[in-house]
Amino acid sequence: MTQNPSSKIISSVIPYKNKKALFSYYIGVFSFIPILGLLLAPLALILGVLGYKEYKQNKNKKGKFHAWFGLIVGLFFFLVHYGLLAWFIYQVILNP
Repeated sequence: MTQNPSSKIISSVIPYKNKKALFSYYIGVFSFIPILGLLLAPLALILGVLGYKEYKQNKNKKGKFHAWFGLIVGLFFFLVHYGLLAWFIYQVILNP
């Protein structure tokens, strides 16, 4: 069965077959939100790794960019949020 040409274009832009990479991308975008980012950033990081592995196993699923984006943004905001949390704990609790 051949794929519709418009479907090929859409799947190359939005990797709907590689849901882990796609969710990693969107969760990474929203992981900048304070407090909520404490949960979303690690999730984007994990899904980015899983999405990239899925892409490597089956290149027809696409999603390489989305997985890398989720991985990088998830790691960045993970460091930012947990760094700020550590700084806050140090300033407020440990350094009265």
